[in-house]
Amino acid sequence: MGDNSIIGVVTAASVNLCVSNSIPGTGSNTWIIDTGVSDHITYDAKFFDELSSNTRDPYITSVNGLPYPITAEGTISLTPTLSLSRALLVPNIHCNLLSVGQLLDTLNASATFYPTHCSFQDLKTHETIEYGKRIGVLLFDIAFCTSS
Repeated sequence: MGDNSIIGVVTAASVNLCVSNSIPGTGSNTWIIDTGVSDHITYDAKFFDELSSNTRDPYITSVNGLPYPITAEGTISLTPTLSLSRALLVPNIHCNLLSVGQLLDTLNASATFYPTHCSFQDLKTHETIEYGKRIGVLLFDIAFCTSS
C-alpha cells in the first residue's frame, strides 16, 4: 500500500487526527499527537531502548474496525528527559502516535491546541515543555524541545 490513503480518522474532543498508510510531509521520525489513542504506538522497532513480549491485548482496533496486531511493548527515549514506557509496537499502523493522555500523565502537564500548533505546559512552572506544529488539516507533528 504505497498510496496516501487514509485508514481512518480518530475524533476526540474537538481535535481530529488521522491514521494513514503514509502521511504526506512526514518522515519515519515524525510523531503525531493523537487524542484518540490510549497508548503510544509505533510501527518501527528502531525507536525502542528495550522490547519485551506484549503482555496486554493481542491487537489494537482502528476506527475502521480492523484489528492490528501488537507484536511487542517497551520503552522509547524520545529526548534525554522524556521516556515513553509501555509503548506498543504495531508494525501495520505505518505511523508513530503519541497518546495525549499518556503525555499529560508522564509530563505532569496540560495541553492546549491552537489552529497552527499545540503546546504542552508544565503544571507547576507553566513553561512550555513540548510543542507540536500543525502539518495538515488533521495532523499535529511534535517537535521536542531540548533544554541546554
